[in-house]
Amino acid sequence: MDTARLQRIAVFAALTIGLHALAFWLLARTAPEPPAPRGEPVSFDLSTWAQSLPTLESRPEAQRPSAPQPAASSVPKPSSDRPAPARQAGPSPVVGAPVGTAAAPSKDAGRAPDARPNTGAPQGVDASALLARRMLLRTQVLAGPADAPQPVAEGTQTFTHDGKAWQIESESNAPDGGRRNRFAETSEGRFGERGLVPERYGEKRGTRGERATHFQWQKAVLSFSARTDQLPLPEGVQDRLCVRWQIGLIMQTRPELQREGAQFTVPVASTTELMDWRFTVMGREQITVGSQSVIAWRLQRAADAERVFDQQVSVWLAPSLGWAPVKLRLLGTQGRVVEVVATEVALDQ
Repeated sequence: MDTARLQRIAVFAALTIGLHALAFWLLARTAPEPPAPRGEPVSFDLSTWAQSLPTLESRPEAQRPSAPQPAASSVPKPSSDRPAPARQAGPSPVVGAPVGTAAAPSKDAGRAPDARPNTGAPQGVDASALLARRMLLRTQVLAGPADAPQPVAEGTQTFTHDGKAWQIESESNAPDGGRRNRFAETSEGRFGERGLVPERYGEKRGTRGERATHFQWQKAVLSFSARTDQLPLPEGVQDRLCVRWQIGLIMQTRPELQREGAQFTVPVASTTELMDWRFTVMGREQITVGSQSVIAWRLQRAADAERVFDQQVSVWLAPSLGWAPVKLRLLGTQGRVVEVVATEVALDQ
């Protein structure tokens, strides 16, 4: 075979390969792109949402030295909401002593003391006569950015008493149901000379086991199922659920607190720690409860800037509805908010 023929064959083969490559390239450009994969539907997880609740639970950490107080503003800034340091069981502190500090035992140390907040209801007031025998709140839970929270769950809160003992049950469930999306709290105790005296607080998130706090008044200690040590039990201490009703008792029996800027402090126990909550009365606001508009006092507990996971807590109390806590608002440091708003309040006197 001569050289010229070989060259012609080589040129023909090269042209054939080039045309095929061009054809594949054109097909690749004109073929439609496959649709992007769709993500799985995202359902609201109440057990995750509940992690933000009370402070309603802040995370325990080492106590820090007191920070310098900022300059006064038009709204008084609450102070000293730091947790009590862990201590061994000891006598109940005297009224007004810092939370978590021990005091010399009194002759009545073995007797269960009455609830005495720093600014409590007047001694001798029959608190049971000021509360409806049964109070039922149907609630809606909203969560999200502070300027646009969205409904994520529904729930109920029930307060009942027989004149001597009381019980509170609170439960919220996300729309998709199931135990994973459930957050429940219980509180029970008795009435004392200055209001509510809790004896047990329980909290259950999703499918986890219950975490409980025990108020051992006879021993003057506070014990937890989530930690092995105990704390001294201060008079006037409340748990994170019953405190919403106790501050209503304080407000209605202390008329001098019914003014903007008034402050009072209540020790509050969670499932892991004990803190002082300083409440500031922010004034009266008109809010909607179901189909009616009511006037409610707004009380606010400021977040502790030194505690990364701490939250601002606001509670609205409606005098026309038995001083029921008709709204609870938790504002986090990231601008996220959780609100529990009453849509219906039923009172049984």
